[in-house]
Amino acid sequence: MSLVAEETLNVVLAQLLLKRGLRSLGEARIHGLGVKKPDVFMVVNGVKVILEGKYSRAGARKDLEAKCKERIDDGLCEICISAEYPFSFEGFLHPNMDDVEKMLLVKGVEAHVSWVSAEGIRTSGWARLRIEELANIVRSSYTSIVSEDILGKAVARLAEALNMAAEKALQIPGIEALAVRMRSAMGLLEVEVGKREAEDK
Repeated sequence: MSLVAEETLNVVLAQLLLKRGLRSLGEARIHGLGVKKPDVFMVVNGVKVILEGKYSRAGARKDLEAKCKERIDDGLCEICISAEYPFSFEGFLHPNMDDVEKMLLVKGVEAHVSWVSAEGIRTSGWARLRIEELANIVRSSYTSIVSEDILGKAVARLAEALNMAAEKALQIPGIEALAVRMRSAMGLLEVEVGKREAEDK
């Protein structure tokens, strides 16, 4: 039986990633995510990244992959990393935070990455990573999403859906002004103007 809770490992891992330049919080309730508290939450240039961590045991990888898919399907993040801790603290009498940090630095994690793509959710294979390598994986996964312009496509789809809804709602008296105000508040009028200007060129 491990003497250190998974929550402690998640918090220490978040601190190690923070030291490597990633804005990360461990086991924190994040505004906008409701009661679904992620193990580690990061934001990389506006892209939300969640890491879910568990000790290595039978069925852990399957559970982690399913949880990551759920996080992405629920729209809580664009990248989700499954992290398996391939060690325990059975040989320690009373492990402290320094012991936890050293174990993570020496042993690293087994990680699997899921991310949003134009074809749906894509995944990597499992790999043993040191903390520096894990930080680099987070940054490179962000680059993959940006290169596919997933966020731009999502904004365009949202604009189309709102335009369709607005057209149907125009049959209701006085609704046109409300629709314009809503699109303006969400910044979609600027998207439409930019699209028209690009088409004119």
